[in-house]
Amino acid sequence: LTGTEAKFMLADAGSPTLIHDMADETALYVLMPMRV
Repeated sequence: LTGTEAKFMLADAGSPTLIHDMADETALYVLMPMRV
């Protein structure tokens, strides 16, 4: 992340989380849940 603000889009514990960097319109990060 390059900016100081980010937008986290959450659905539920079993779904991926999407993160948008508010300073960079082209940046999109995906966090995948993992069971251990």
